[in-house]
Amino acid sequence: MIQHIKIKGFWDRYNIDWKPYPDVNILIGVNGSGKSTLLKLIDLSLSKTMDASVELARFIHDGYSIEIEGNDININTKEGETYCANDCNYYFISTFDEIVKEERALEGKLSPLAASLDATIFNTKIMSLNSYRLKATENPEMGIYISNRLQQWIEIVNDFFAETNKTFEIQGDVFFRQSDGTKITLEQLSAGE
Repeated sequence: MIQHIKIKGFWDRYNIDWKPYPDVNILIGVNGSGKSTLLKLIDLSLSKTMDASVELARFIHDGYSIEIEGNDININTKEGETYCANDCNYYFISTFDEIVKEERALEGKLSPLAASLDATIFNTKIMSLNSYRLKATENPEMGIYISNRLQQWIEIVNDFFAETNKTFEIQGDVFFRQSDGTKITLEQLSAGE
């Protein structure tokens, strides 16, 4: 059982020091606050697969460390220590299981979630964001109306993301930007977002 989790440099902003209860723990926060990412980091740290090690390495850089302690568990990415008795028997159950809708996801170019979002936003046969934006160029009389509606929609989306300091942008691509200017692609958003 995990008894202590310490993560230094989480998202380059936070230090986490968590002593989970032995029975049930509930993580509460707004979309994009890091709940799923925290659980994914714990999962990657406990996993002994090569894929998990490679993915975890994306998070580990100067100033970042993960320590997990518990019964028969000792993980310390900073010191390079990893010990899990019985191969750390645990179950990671994702709260967001998405069916792969695009061949690109199967090729490994996009995550299943990103492929689904991409298909929904850009490639659907019904009215999509791209086709709606193109209507403005096809019908000049509707251009101002469509532009105003898109701006109103962007303001609504930005209100939802205000608490996590992200803004929605359309500049050819659809993406979000953090308050420090960092561009965030759709697949980098949390499952809740």
